[in-house]
Amino acid sequence: VESNEDWVRLLLDAPQPSRPVMHVLVVGINRYEDSGFNLGFARQDADAIARFFEQRGALLFSSVKVSRLFDKEATQAAIRRALEQLAQEARVEDVVLVYLAGHGLGLGQQFYFLPHEMRTEMDEEGAIRKYGIPATALSEALTRIRALKQVLILDTCQSETALQVLARAVRFRGLGLVERKAAQMLARSSGVHLIAASTRQQSAVEVPELGHGVLTHVLLRGLGESAEPQAPTSPEGLVTVLSLLQYVNQQVPELTEKYHGDKQYPVASSTGMDFPLMLRSGPARP
Repeated sequence: VESNEDWVRLLLDAPQPSRPVMHVLVVGINRYEDSGFNLGFARQDADAIARFFEQRGALLFSSVKVSRLFDKEATQAAIRRALEQLAQEARVEDVVLVYLAGHGLGLGQQFYFLPHEMRTEMDEEGAIRKYGIPATALSEALTRIRALKQVLILDTCQSETALQVLARAVRFRGLGLVERKAAQMLARSSGVHLIAASTRQQSAVEVPELGHGVLTHVLLRGLGESAEPQAPTSPEGLVTVLSLLQYVNQQVPELTEKYHGDKQYPVASSTGMDFPLMLRSGPARP
């Protein structure tokens, strides 16, 4: 049975999409309460990621809001509060990037990020569960954040274990021509992208010659911290999450083999669509 046809014409004078806000939370722990856990570059890596988006994010985003937690500030309670703050502030159209650098350990099918108060105790596994932040808690925090475009970077050892937990739990719920196209791309897309520095059996390598952990060094080169972006760019000069992942997957094994002798393999899990993270400041490549 077919009804009678009817036609309705709607005319909409749609406003140009506004540019979203980028929210960046970085955690870097060099100095632990138990000095046996101390690291060399976690804090520097986290701060470098924060400074990059503070300095370059205005090309693509209306503003960049950065929260930093370093060393003794990076307690379990403080990290949880910072994630809850993101849930309160980030809008649906915004972009959220969370970067965690420090110690991470996998126990069975669970992963724990170790905050500043981690210390050695007689029951080592019990201490990890007591002080560590489990991947399930991270996934719940991401789920509460309304922003549909999220990136979580775990620059820790054995971080692949976290991706398996996170991937199962994540849920979705005035400008020039180039900037307008970028804003429209951001407005349409939604996706959650998880990046782990190493597989469940591997350590995340720190290389003094690079001044960073290898993953962070490659991320910053890919985005174009000190030169042109090394990650593939679109004709408009955009570096997207997936183009950055492509560059990371190529470069991290090569650099770790060069400086460390063994290859470190990053692992990623992506759900949803690609979206831009950075707009080149100069003319686009031909």
